[in-house]
Amino acid sequence: MQFPKCGELVSLLNFSPIDKDEMFLQWKNYYYENSVPAQIGVEFIGLERQEDNVYAAKIWNSNTSSENVILTKHIIIAIGRGFPRRFDIPGNSMDIAYRLADADDYIGEPCCVVGGGTSAAEAVIAISNAKVRANDATSVIWSYRGDKLPKVSKALADMFFSAYMGNGNIQYFPK
Repeated sequence: MQFPKCGELVSLLNFSPIDKDEMFLQWKNYYYENSVPAQIGVEFIGLERQEDNVYAAKIWNSNTSSENVILTKHIIIAIGRGFPRRFDIPGNSMDIAYRLADADDYIGEPCCVVGGGTSAAEAVIAISNAKVRANDATSVIWSYRGDKLPKVSKALADMFFSAYMGNGNIQYFPK
């Protein structure tokens, strides 16, 4: 699908190869300079096409713990490019996995999942459950730059709660 070429703000967006940190700073400035409306703490959970090319976007607002509907003519789903940021750390980092292929690979010894997004939460849950199935008492350590556990999406909340409270093998190391 071709990205629409219209409007002054759209013409500012850079889709040529660019460092993601540089792109983030540029786009953040565009966001503030153009007063783009946004809601923080809102999770997209569904979409229905209405009449006259209007969409009803269903959202879960974690700030109010309520489901809402937003009517809109345009939807942008930004899911990333799948290229994680590499760690800038001294020593050999060749054994660091940037994607979970098989949770069973982490049975038999402690492992550390770094990150605060959905992929990190899914990895923690999968590895924790794999260790329980294998009667492995070693830890799944979840580390993130914040001082509290990252918020887990509504879709993962029950699974994460069950793994965190029920399995007893997840530890959180903040900062």
